[in-house]
Amino acid sequence: MKNIRKKLENELDNIKELKLVVSKSLKKAPEGSLVTSKSNGVTQFFHKTEKTQKKGHYIKKKDNQLIRALAQKDYDLAFYRELERQETGLEKVLRYLPEKNISEVFKNLTKVRKELVHPYILTDEEYVQEWLNIPYEGNHFHEENKKFKTERGEFVRSKSEKIIADKLYMLGIPYRYECPIRIKGKGVIYPDFTILKVSSRSEVYLEHFGMMDQPEYCEKALLRIQELALHGIVLGRNLLVTFESSVVPLDMRTLDVLKDLR
Repeated sequence: MKNIRKKLENELDNIKELKLVVSKSLKKAPEGSLVTSKSNGVTQFFHKTEKTQKKGHYIKKKDNQLIRALAQKDYDLAFYRELERQETGLEKVLRYLPEKNISEVFKNLTKVRKELVHPYILTDEEYVQEWLNIPYEGNHFHEENKKFKTERGEFVRSKSEKIIADKLYMLGIPYRYECPIRIKGKGVIYPDFTILKVSSRSEVYLEHFGMMDQPEYCEKALLRIQELALHGIVLGRNLLVTFESSVVPLDMRTLDVLKDLR
């Protein structure tokens, strides 16, 4: 419910911003409205300035700027009315939408009572903990290469992976390192990071490709992206990738996108 309320509040803010933009446009608009008519298959334009007028004054095609301005005004008026209608509707929904998240019913129980009941909905914190507690067998291939200790206390294979892991940890984003997934026809593969996007309770994957100046490695990286896409893990949707080479190191600024996963 909290997420729904937040989305509706964001939508209401967007509507209010749009109203300001449209209001500015209407202030600059000419008086009157645009009337269109067809004569012998040719569209004619008229400038109606009085309600009593049927069509108004004929506008010559060379006055294209006036035609466009009047058309924009008519559109702006219709668009503004719809914005007002949606604004009123959203305000009514938010007025009656509970602010309390339903999962807080369990959260507010005493420790003793929590142990006695089974909750229907977990709080975000409980969901995260349950997700982190799910056991998995990591990738034991060349364990000796895991030489870089992260802030969370595990060992990863490169300095860049440590940077990524530490960034996730610093942001409080739950993740698993080299957690296996099974791809039909390919067997088990180990994405570098499986990340829990708490707001949607969905998983996002991050792969780091660190030797992009090596042609063979590049080909394997592209094949990996294709394999993941066939499994429904698609670049730009639920797959993030970072790259580097011996000449171009990992740019820390590219990791700012991780903030969106909180």
